[in-house]
Amino acid sequence: MINEVLNLEPLDEDEVDEETALDGISKSELAEFLTEGTRKEWKNLTTADLSPCYGAFMIIVAHNWIPSTHKNHVSIDKARLVYKVARGIHVDMGRLIFKQVMNLGVVQKSWCTDHEHSPKTTSCFSSLG
Repeated sequence: MINEVLNLEPLDEDEVDEETALDGISKSELAEFLTEGTRKEWKNLTTADLSPCYGAFMIIVAHNWIPSTHKNHVSIDKARLVYKVARGIHVDMGRLIFKQVMNLGVVQKSWCTDHEHSPKTTSCFSSLG
């Protein structure tokens, strides 16, 4: 439905299989790809470690498609998206947007639960109903 609103063609079966298969790429493979071979370890990876092209693209992804307050942090979801786009893989943007919206709800509920005894979170709990 999201793809329809955005006027995007749905992926065909082969494209879905290809995109889904790449969701299983290892963190070390992603790190090596995004840094153009200068790093093979994922730990503490930031946009400063990436090649200039992928570092800039990662920041664009953080602003537009996978929102984050930590623009220089390289999350696995952002890294997978950059990897897929760089390799010319079609991405189901509707699925990606849906997943991001659902994750925001989980983060909000988790934050509220962690802060349930704080007087500042009263409105947070009332919105969870």
